[in-house]
Amino acid sequence: MSSCLQVRVALVSAMYRTLTRLGHNDQSVLENACKLNLTTEEYDENLAKLREIFRTQGVDKILSEYDADIILSPAESFIHEVASGSGYPII
Repeated sequence: MSSCLQVRVALVSAMYRTLTRLGHNDQSVLENACKLNLTTEEYDENLAKLREIFRTQGVDKILSEYDADIILSPAESFIHEVASGSGYPII
């Protein structure tokens, strides 16, 4: 599986898990994501925006505001989606 496809699968999976938690319990989200015909440039642009938002307004902001080195979160939280969106690893 190519790295580009792996990123797409990870992002769609994170989006699906989030929307399922919000009450969207069917596969329409995945079906609609599969219908997107983004060019490589459009995909890269959208991924860069996603990374910027999740980093500057998410992980980096929390670490900076609280002078923290790590973020701890329960497994049931949205931390997986935030980590996926930011591109940062989670343990």
